[in-house]
Amino acid sequence: MVIMGSLPRRTVVNSLLTLVVASGLVAPVLIAQQFPASWFSGSTELAPVVRPVAFQQQPPAAADEAGSDVNKNTVEGTGQSVPELDFSMEDYFDQRIGNQLENRWQFSANYTGAQAGQPLGYTSLNALRTSALGNVLDMRLHITDFGDVGGTFGLGRRSIADDQLLGLHVSLDASETQTGSRFATASVSAELVNETWDVRANGYWPVSNQVGSANFSSISNTAFVGNDLVGDVAMLQEVSLGGFDLEASRRVGGSDLWGYGGVYNYQTPGDQTWGARYGARGFLANRVFADLHVSNDSMFGSQVGFGLSWLFGGQVTEPGNIAERMASIPVRRQGLVATQFTTLLLPGQTLTNPNGSPLVVQHVDSTVVPGGDGSVATPHDTLTAVAAVAQPDDVIHLIRDSVFVGESITLQPGQQLIGESDLPTGNTVATQFGSADLPAGSGGTNPAQISGAPGPAAITLAADTTVTNIDIINPAGAGIVGSGLIGNVTLDALEIQGAGGIGITLNGITGNTQISNTTILNSGSDGLAAISIVGDLDVDQLLVQGAGDDGIDFALISGSATISNSQIVSSNASGILLSDVQSVLVDGVFVETVDVGGGGGWGLSAMTVGPNFTELVVVDSVFDADLSLNSFQAQSIVGGEMMLLMSGNEANGIYDLFVEPGSFMGIAGNLGVGNLFFDSDNGNLTDNGNTTLGGAATVIAVGEFLIIPW
Repeated sequence: MVIMGSLPRRTVVNSLLTLVVASGLVAPVLIAQQFPASWFSGSTELAPVVRPVAFQQQPPAAADEAGSDVNKNTVEGTGQSVPELDFSMEDYFDQRIGNQLENRWQFSANYTGAQAGQPLGYTSLNALRTSALGNVLDMRLHITDFGDVGGTFGLGRRSIADDQLLGLHVSLDASETQTGSRFATASVSAELVNETWDVRANGYWPVSNQVGSANFSSISNTAFVGNDLVGDVAMLQEVSLGGFDLEASRRVGGSDLWGYGGVYNYQTPGDQTWGARYGARGFLANRVFADLHVSNDSMFGSQVGFGLSWLFGGQVTEPGNIAERMASIPVRRQGLVATQFTTLLLPGQTLTNPNGSPLVVQHVDSTVVPGGDGSVATPHDTLTAVAAVAQPDDVIHLIRDSVFVGESITLQPGQQLIGESDLPTGNTVATQFGSADLPAGSGGTNPAQISGAPGPAAITLAADTTVTNIDIINPAGAGIVGSGLIGNVTLDALEIQGAGGIGITLNGITGNTQISNTTILNSGSDGLAAISIVGDLDVDQLLVQGAGDDGIDFALISGSATISNSQIVSSNASGILLSDVQSVLVDGVFVETVDVGGGGGWGLSAMTVGPNFTELVVVDSVFDADLSLNSFQAQSIVGGEMMLLMSGNEANGIYDLFVEPGSFMGIAGNLGVGNLFFDSDNGNLTDNGNTTLGGAATVIAVGEFLIIPW
């Protein structure tokens, strides 16, 4: 205990697990010093056994009169006199075992399904060794359905008295789990076996830290206290189980089928349960052994468990002979360390950032008097005031009905700019216990608003920042700008109206960007523009209306871009413009009324310039050009390559494809219903759910053009 107390828990458990799994390699070397060499050679001949004559198989005969005066060393009949020996009944049976079994190994491989205390099924490789003197070596390697490893190393003693087998064993079990926990238990097993009945008892004691890794199931009842966020935490922890089990089984007639039943007890640090288990086990075929049982307890409920084993080496059917059973039957006990999840309630916890740094919430309310400290009781009154004191990773919380006129804000890395929600849930922050909902709103009517912001943008992003639940009205420049960042960006539940420039512009970002549930109205230039992005760009549920240029403009994106469940309406140029985007999915997008300015915009226009490659997938989308027939355009020029996959789309204008010399375009899914690709030798296209009302789809294919069935 002193040693384990002086080492980290994980070091101790790792060492135990390594010892158990590696026991099959090192055990024979260690045990050879304590047990006879005959353990390790099945062909070793035992020394001649001198048995008490009472057990020698000799025919009855007349008495040996000559030996009658020394009858203590003779028997009736013609048998030879032998010396009197100090030889116990146990010695005799141990020697008889040695003669019959010749130190055999018994190997098996089995699969055990999930059962009480063991939530995953697992496969085991087992080796059982019984020596001529009844010493037992029990080694097992376990692998769960999810690839976690465990093992058992056990030593024991079996002997025979009055035609009954008596056994006592000690074992060390170790296993790892899906939560990353590693547990170890010590166990003691006792058994009483005869040709008809088996009775067994096992006790289990955790020898490692009984509480393992934790998963945090929920954070509830959050509240602001000063600049802190507190909440009640329900912590789901995995623990190893101690306890015991007792079982009795009886052979059915003279068959290889046994029925059994018993009780068990499982114990956690703060709880325990009693349960009952009953079932049947036996051979389905030579070398194939099965077990089926039902258990019930208050901790795990009712469960049906099963096991299936394949035996090789040693005995291959359930033996009736006690001596043979001694070397053949396994030490019946649990395999993996039993575990259970328990819920630990931690009320009123002060929440921190995931990295353990303080989670500071700076509250801002434009309706209060100046001079507040940013606590929930005395908020700051302006964006300027909060920007002067907020630190990286802080939460800046804008109270509903606040209107910040003529102000803008530049975020620092890791900051979250969050407008107060009018719902009990909706705004979340990351904490050391997982995501937590900010408390319910204060009852204000409207989202916090930044109005008439001067300068290049109302909000300037930094690395790993979040902006959510805010309205931005009539900024002089862009609504939101992010440039030259290395980190992730999250934008959600925003409304940007009347931006003098681009609604949202992202330039030179290395990281992943997510934009969702956002509306951009009447921007002076593009609605959403992203250029030179290294990473993934995910846009979902975006509405862009009345953009002064393109609704969405993506260019030079090295990664995956997704535009889904969105609407682009009344763009002055194209609805969606894609230039050299590595991989694009357009899914469930509705584009209507493009080319308002008459400059030749398209519903969707995609272009690849060599040596770049674009994979463009367009599914279940509508391109209603409305003011022109320019619904869908794809171009591969200057040695570029494009793969176009189309399915289930509708174009109320025309499809137009263009491939320059030295460039390539492949099409899978096709474009229209029986429409001919002009200037192409590929013939008519087949229907793949795409329709066009604007006439024949055309292609100018001076370069390589290929239609691929899809």
